[in-house]
Amino acid sequence: MSALPPPIPADMSSGGEAVWDWADRMSRFTQDNARRSQLTRDLAVRSCGGCRSWMTKGCRREKPGGTSGRSTGPAAGDAPCSDYVEKTSTTRHRDRLRAELASLEQRIG
Repeated sequence: MSALPPPIPADMSSGGEAVWDWADRMSRFTQDNARRSQLTRDLAVRSCGGCRSWMTKGCRREKPGGTSGRSTGPAAGDAPCSDYVEKTSTTRHRDRLRAELASLEQRIG
């Protein structure tokens, strides 16, 4: 993506069309940058909730809680432990994010 936003038009006298065109390009520039940043952040983070064992008895971090029989343990957003094995659905989701990022990078240069 271009590091610079689109330049402000030099001639704004033609009924404002050049300004609206510039505003549209600036909006797309801003949205593309924001989406690229979000995708990059999402791909950089792995969390406990993406593990095959999360919320199962196989998760060593889950602990039996109280008398209800429910488990209490790490939140889905916590850092993964050393036993982390990514779920198939998480892998597919991350692959879709990578494809979207690649498409965005190719479109905006």
